[in-house]
Amino acid sequence: MAIYAVGEGWTGALGEKFKLQTIPGHYDEDEVMSDFQDANMRGNLVGENADENGEMSGPVMIYAYDDVAQAAVGWGSTAFLDTQGQVHQLGRPQDLMTLFRMNRLPRFIRNWANQNNDPSEITLVGRLTSKLIGLASGGDEGEIWSTARDLSLLKEWTKVDYSKTDETSSKASQPVGDTVMAKITCSVGVTLMLGRSGTLYATGVNNRGQCGVGTLSNNVWAPVRVKGISVSEKKGTEQDEQDQPVVEMALGFQHGYALTQSGQLFSWGKGSRGQLGREMDADQDATARRLNLDFNVVQIASGNHHGTLLTDENKVFIWGKNMGRVPEDEKLSKKSVDAEVPEEILGLPANKKVLRISCGSHHTSILMNDGSVYGIGIASDEAVPLLDPIELVPAGTIELPVKQFEAHFDRTTVIDSQGQVLQFHLWKDEILREHAFFTPAYVDTLLDQGQSIEALHRSWLHTIIVTKKI
Repeated sequence: MAIYAVGEGWTGALGEKFKLQTIPGHYDEDEVMSDFQDANMRGNLVGENADENGEMSGPVMIYAYDDVAQAAVGWGSTAFLDTQGQVHQLGRPQDLMTLFRMNRLPRFIRNWANQNNDPSEITLVGRLTSKLIGLASGGDEGEIWSTARDLSLLKEWTKVDYSKTDETSSKASQPVGDTVMAKITCSVGVTLMLGRSGTLYATGVNNRGQCGVGTLSNNVWAPVRVKGISVSEKKGTEQDEQDQPVVEMALGFQHGYALTQSGQLFSWGKGSRGQLGREMDADQDATARRLNLDFNVVQIASGNHHGTLLTDENKVFIWGKNMGRVPEDEKLSKKSVDAEVPEEILGLPANKKVLRISCGSHHTSILMNDGSVYGIGIASDEAVPLLDPIELVPAGTIELPVKQFEAHFDRTTVIDSQGQVLQFHLWKDEILREHAFFTPAYVDTLLDQGQSIEALHRSWLHTIIVTKKI
């Protein structure tokens, strides 16, 4: 299987070859066309996939070998798990601050900085680049931008080294016990890796405890076991090692979830808006803690600041920012409230079984056993919470079983059993809902080239497509 990409290359997530290019397709069509009418942009597009006008003709291949078992995207990075259980990363999986700073730069300065990116502070280019980025992002004049380590920007596909320890992140840090990983997931500067033994590891930004390693630090540079996934509930200690095998994990903006084999749900990281789904003594927790639930959980999902779960009794619960129902006596003064603990989603068809749940940034999509899809959360066309389930895709449109059902950022992607690829938003406007699902143009381009779409993952500024040659 190969990996193709569309979107903005300056993040590094498309690799060194495309760092000065923007590949059309990630944004809505009108935004793409207006971007590519910019003469400054055209000059950066000439390359392997560019036409005579300087515009890219379709998705670009960023990985060509047939050993991809699973892929994932962070906000400025791309990752995949190969068939031997090795994790590979590209871009900025940890350097979130630089990513945000560079996003605020004018395009020509950002491109110049990328062309002359030298992490060394002793060279003229390194010092000048650092000062430009620091000043443009509102920092003090003396602020120096530098990469903390070689891991800050991975210009080429780089294997995650399981043999290293990370003394900067935790006194109890140990080398990874697993040498073969079974699953990966990425988010805003954090990567979770699940070993085949069921042990969960984290690496990435950790200023809010989002790696779950028991302590706070700027970064966890090497994979460390997530702490606290234990029946012993040793609250307040940094030494509570995992003793429960994990089967599923999910990441939000600055928090994470883990589901154990026994159906227990654990959460860690930032929790100031209820996103951890449990009572908190502070606004963050660097150690995973179990949610006090009186049912077994079979699926979990996470948005930026909210979470969703499915129980073994076909019930769906939601919690977090803006996901609570406003009391009747407060509806005149409030449009939304946070749900600090999981609340059941009411209004789903009682005669249908839930097959899959998935969260985008601010919405949740629910796939039913007749192929219909329902959504709740914050609408794409108007920032208001829609907490009564809305049918987004009617029964009969999607052929089951699906290859992929994944919500990401502002939309949801489904790849059905026939290879049909559909995307759709959660719209408040009923007219928009009637035309909610569509197939992206870049998917048609790959299909015309004889590719089968195996998976599609959408992030902040780029999208990757995993394909197989038919």
